[in-house]
Amino acid sequence: MQYDQFELDFVRRTRAILEQYDAHVVPSVGAPERYEVTLLTNCLLGLIALPKQLLSAKIPSDPECRFGDWGLPDSVVKSWGNAAAGNDPSMHTLAEFVGRLRNGVCHLRLEVEAQNGEITALRFHDLNGFEALVPVDCLKNFVYKLSDVLLVA
Repeated sequence: MQYDQFELDFVRRTRAILEQYDAHVVPSVGAPERYEVTLLTNCLLGLIALPKQLLSAKIPSDPECRFGDWGLPDSVVKSWGNAAAGNDPSMHTLAEFVGRLRNGVCHLRLEVEAQNGEITALRFHDLNGFEALVPVDCLKNFVYKLSDVLLVA
C-alpha cells in the first residue's frame, strides 16, 4: 500500500498495528509479558496527536456530544482546567477533549494507574489544569471509534 494521503494513511496504519498485535499476541501461563498498553500509548501519536494537528476539521465539535457515545465513562474528565473558552460546559466538546489528550501525549504529561501490577488506566494532564483518567479498555475503544470517524471518506 502506498501513501495517498499521509494523514489518513498514518491513522489507518497505526490502527492496523494495534489490531495486528491483538491478533497475534495471546497471553498464556509462562509466556512473555504483553505490552499492549505500551503499544497503545506509543500509537496515541497516530491516533490522537496527528489527527488533532492535521485532521481537526473531522473531529466532532458538537457541544451536545456525550462521552458515553464514544465508549468513555462520564467521569473520565476530572478537571477541564482553564479552557480558552473559560469554564462554559457547552464548550467542552469532543474536539476539545481530543486536543487536551493531544497535549498530554505530546508533552509527555501521562501517568499510569495500576492494580495488582496491571496498568488499568492512563491519566492525561496539560498545563492548563486539564486532567482525565481514561481506563485502558475505554481508551482503546475510543481511539478505534475516533479513527472510524476520521477515516470516513
